[in-house]
Amino acid sequence: MNVGAASPFQNAELDMLHRSGIKRMRTHFVTANDAVILLKTLSKGRHLAVLPRLPVILLRDEYPMVEIRPPAGTARRDLFIWSRSPLAHEHALEAMREILKETLQKLTRVDAASERALAISQLPRQ
Repeated sequence: MNVGAASPFQNAELDMLHRSGIKRMRTHFVTANDAVILLKTLSKGRHLAVLPRLPVILLRDEYPMVEIRPPAGTARRDLFIWSRSPLAHEHALEAMREILKETLQKLTRVDAASERALAISQLPRQ
C-alpha cells in the first residue's frame, strides 16, 4: 500500500525494503494523499504499508497497528517548512514554526520512550 505513489519521498522507503531483501514489490492499492483511507483499509485487511512512525503512534488507539522492523533498519526523513518569501518573517509564521519545532521535539521524545518500552517488553522473561 502506498500514499502518494508519485511522491519522490518514497525512494528512501523503497531503498530500505530493497536492502532488507525485498527485491520485487507491487503496489496493489494507492491513495492520493488520504492517509485515513489507507489506515482504514490497512486495519481491516491483510496488507503491509510503509508509513511514518510518529503519526501512526499518535493514531494507534483508533488504528491499532504492529510495527514490523525491517532487517536493514529504517530511514530518517527531514521535515522542511516552506512559505512565500513575503511571509517568511511574519510574527504568526515565526510562532507557528516554534510551535511545530516544540511539538516535533516532544514527539521525538515520545518515540524514544516507546522504543525503550518496546525493547524492554521484548526482553526474555526469567
